[in-house]
Order: sequence, then structure tokens, then C-alpha cells
Amino acid sequence: MASKSSVEKMKRIKALVEKYAAKRKELKEKGDHEALAKLPRNSSATRLRRLCRLTGRSRAVYRKFQVSRLVFRDMAHYTMVKTTTFNGVRLPSIATWDPKSGTLEVHRRFGYVDYAARLG
Repeated sequence: MASKSSVEKMKRIKALVEKYAAKRKELKEKGDHEALAKLPRNSSATRLRRLCRLTGRSRAVYRKFQVSRLVFRDMAHYTMVKTTTFNGVRLPSIATWDPKSGTLEVHRRFGYVDYAARLG
């Protein structure tokens, strides 16, 4: 997991970007590069990084899901929609646990036949 300080840093940078957005836009339209240079560096939108919503990791974050590739891969194995497969990683079976009777009922097991059917 990423350090809390990096998450807090991105929050501070985001606040600065929002604070100076109008002023930056105005100075860019005027073409006043000297005044732009005097603004805080972290007030530029290019300083923002996309962080994983669950771990705070800044590398390999999918925009659509807002999670890192590591979290996405972990989540993909435990979803009810089995459309994502990874080489060498077997898909888990789908089962339900009945706490009253203490039994585990397996509803679906995934094997090679399912994998081959998904390919085409």
C-alpha cells in the first residue's frame, strides 16, 4: 500500500490546482508567461497523478476503474462475471455457504472447456 503521505500530497496538489485554475487560464489567454512562472509549481494540473482508490498506488492505474492493475487482477478473480482470464491462473468456483446447515454448495466450477469456449 502506498504511504499516506503521498495520498495527502495529491489532495494538497488538487486543492492548489482548483484554487489557481481560473488565474492560470486568464494568464495563459493573455500570454503572460512571467506571471505564470511566479505561481506555485504544484498549481499546474500536470502535477496531479492518478492514484488507486483502494491502495493509493500511483503506477499502472486504470482510468476506467480507478484502481491499479494489481487490485484489478485480484478483483477479477472474485467476480461473478467471468470474462477476464489470466495465463496460468485458474478461475475460482462459485459457491454459497449455508450457515444454518453448515454446508457449502458449489454452483459452478470453471475448467479448460469454459476457457476454450470463451476464446471463440
